[in-house]
Amino acid sequence: MSDPDPIYRFTSRLLVVAALGLAAPAAMVLAQEPNIAPPGALTLENIPPIPQRLAAEVQKYIELAAQGGSREPGIFISLAGTYIEVKKFQEALNLLERPGGLEGAKTHPYYNALAYAYEGLNDFPKAYESLKTGLTVRAPRPVLAATSKHLGFVCFELKRYKEAETYLGYTLKAGLDCPECGLLLTTIRGALEELDDSPAPMPRKKRK
Repeated sequence: MSDPDPIYRFTSRLLVVAALGLAAPAAMVLAQEPNIAPPGALTLENIPPIPQRLAAEVQKYIELAAQGGSREPGIFISLAGTYIEVKKFQEALNLLERPGGLEGAKTHPYYNALAYAYEGLNDFPKAYESLKTGLTVRAPRPVLAATSKHLGFVCFELKRYKEAETYLGYTLKAGLDCPECGLLLTTIRGALEELDDSPAPMPRKKRK
């Protein structure tokens, strides 16, 4: 399974949820930290990661918010992300596929989280479908590039080499920092050359 990109780092997303007051006790825990900006000043662009020693406590409050009937989609997407980080893939999938709860939040973070959950369960075809759907959602170029990178890695796992080449190529053209993309593209192009050089199967003779 490919590692989550920094733009989709779920610890940071959990911090955003807490900072926006969607789980007030979690925000209070974070507000006591001298190195974290006051909740009102935190944005997607300036958030630091959650200190490791606070991660479990913040997750606890997010879980309580989810169990308490919260209707805020960000709660469930963030919690699913923390489950993915600790390899609780089925629990993450259960949250992301809860009926009727996340319809308004199906953007790139949602589809990437869903794909990571499927990858953890070794269901790469469903991860592929999730990311293909995600790319139909309008987003800034860097976000599209990150999702494209994720899809490129999934295509590689599925041996869909031509698609992998396309998505990883777009990732690099979009300017996303991805040193591993170049290495993987070299491998993919080698695999494509082998496929081109392999002899075509002989047609079967019809029985008389």
